[in-house]
Amino acid sequence: MAKKTFGSLALSGLNIKSGAHLIADHELVESVNGWTDEDGVWSVAKRPERLYSGSDIVAYEAGRMNGADHHVWLDGSTLYDNGANVGTINGAGDTMEISAIDDQFLITGATKSHIYDGDHVRGHGTWQPEELVSTGYNVSPADSFTISAVTQSSDARVTVTLAHPLAVGDSVWITGVTEMPQLNDKVHIVTAIDAGTMLWFEIEWDTSAEASAGTTGTAYPYACGITGAYNYYLVTTVELTDGTVLTSKPRGLAPTSADKTYSLTTTWEPIPITLAPTDKVLISFTVNWLEGGAAGADQLYPITGAVGVDYTPGVRLYRTKADGYDIYQQEEWEHGDAALSIGTGNSSYSFSNFLSKMDDDIVVVLPYGFNDHTSAPATEIATFAGQRVFVAVGKYLHWSSFDGIEYFSDAGNILMWDTITALGSYRDYCIVFSADRMWAVRMIDGVPDVEEIDTPVGTTYPLAVEQTSMGLMFLREDGLWMFAGGTVDKISRRAFPDILSPKSVSLAGDVLYVSGSEQAFVSINRGDSWIWHESSHVFPFASATSGKLYGATTFSVEQLFLGARTSGSFKTKSYGAIDLTMMYKLEMDIEGDSIPNVVINGNIVSDTDWHLDETPYSFPGRRIIWTWLPQILSNYVEIECEVSGDVKAFGLRGFQKK
Repeated sequence: MAKKTFGSLALSGLNIKSGAHLIADHELVESVNGWTDEDGVWSVAKRPERLYSGSDIVAYEAGRMNGADHHVWLDGSTLYDNGANVGTINGAGDTMEISAIDDQFLITGATKSHIYDGDHVRGHGTWQPEELVSTGYNVSPADSFTISAVTQSSDARVTVTLAHPLAVGDSVWITGVTEMPQLNDKVHIVTAIDAGTMLWFEIEWDTSAEASAGTTGTAYPYACGITGAYNYYLVTTVELTDGTVLTSKPRGLAPTSADKTYSLTTTWEPIPITLAPTDKVLISFTVNWLEGGAAGADQLYPITGAVGVDYTPGVRLYRTKADGYDIYQQEEWEHGDAALSIGTGNSSYSFSNFLSKMDDDIVVVLPYGFNDHTSAPATEIATFAGQRVFVAVGKYLHWSSFDGIEYFSDAGNILMWDTITALGSYRDYCIVFSADRMWAVRMIDGVPDVEEIDTPVGTTYPLAVEQTSMGLMFLREDGLWMFAGGTVDKISRRAFPDILSPKSVSLAGDVLYVSGSEQAFVSINRGDSWIWHESSHVFPFASATSGKLYGATTFSVEQLFLGARTSGSFKTKSYGAIDLTMMYKLEMDIEGDSIPNVVINGNIVSDTDWHLDETPYSFPGRRIIWTWLPQILSNYVEIECEVSGDVKAFGLRGFQKK
């Protein structure tokens, strides 16, 4: 009669290369806290090691920023970076998410999304001007002063016959000067005055090369120097520490001729003002420092740091001819400028002065598309794809403008065919999920191209979606799925047919970690095979950076597979065709300082029943140990092995007693 054997044909491995899904289909059906390498060696996996502690961690992400690894998490409403408190997220919701995007971190799920850029925690977007108060303008003919002489000097001195009202920095329109025609029909900036008699002023104009001094002419203090119908726009700004300037959507100024005041339009369109060169335009306004607040309520733009030190708010005034498409920057004021009056707590900025710059003096030109500078809608579902941020609100998909991830357009959205439940990215595509459908969205010249993916599945778990080098993976209650540009395939198969309340997916190298509310699994990719192992270390938040896996619980941030090896277990499939009349011997090729506990068909085999072939004493080196199987009551054998410490199992087999 042929000798009956089961298990590995030789003590050189667990037959891992025999096909896909070892744990489900081959030698092992279960592996807990274990690890099976390419050579078929099962070993106890390393436990996680704590990096940081917390008390109420509700979101976590690992990523790269400024050339270094960063661990960013939200503990309650406080944001931490590598253990340091970096700011507070106001209005945090029940479901928060942190995403690594474009060398920054995006925090969603609050009443307003936020950006953490390493220097600031700030609102996603910029300060949008939402209210003007005490705002007015006055257009009237400028007073005229007769010029009696103009000197030949680097800053020409202009003498007038009556005392003038000018101060240093003011503007003056000059015309009709004889001997110096290049001065005429221009706006000049005053550089010095006669503080005593006020009968002369100097202008920023070099006349030293002129043949003779100028005589006669007329000066118009505060004259605008422009002709025609002009539109004016107000833009608020925030300059960051690194010099980045965030600009708001321009709001048109709408003058009311009856009371000479401005209202701030909620759209791009202003109401034009008709001007003559010798008109003086006095403009004054107070802008409340608002960001998403109700009209009349002061609310600081959400950003960490000290105003004027870590960030600098400001106001810009733009103009264009009424029939023009480009807007030109006329004036700019920033926090700390003497021209600005700053309200209590930096809650408002006020300005009042005469405007006077000719078209030739304005060199900053911005395109009409500058209108696409609204802020992102509040959301808890977002992703980064094709250098744009995509966010979902209900059935609407919104995307950031080509100007940058800070800016969105009122028209930059599309209505999808179902409620959006999750977003992910694959290459430069934004992958849109509903509960049972998927779409691939790619921006082509600013226009969205939408293609439905041929699949009957979707997901309702936005936190359990992860872009990897292999494809976009997403976790459902029935297992793990992947989209790699073609079909949508389930890659967990029978390893875990279901998972309770999916939480996270993360891949580092060929190691994949997935978790639910009570379960976690680790998979090793072997080319076309996914080899799954269950883990007792359940992390609701998992992420990877620099080829390393990390996880977070409510109370800690930890690096996976870093600490000491503790304990693990595996269970084999059932081996049949056992001769009940024969005794069987079980051999295990093992290395480590622990003797395994083994259960055969539910019967415990005590570790004292194990034997060594070469010595009666246990030692930590690699050796063959064996034991007689207990009385077999059925014609199958199922082996459960539990070990502790740093242990490796190279193979096992059972065979009949000789």
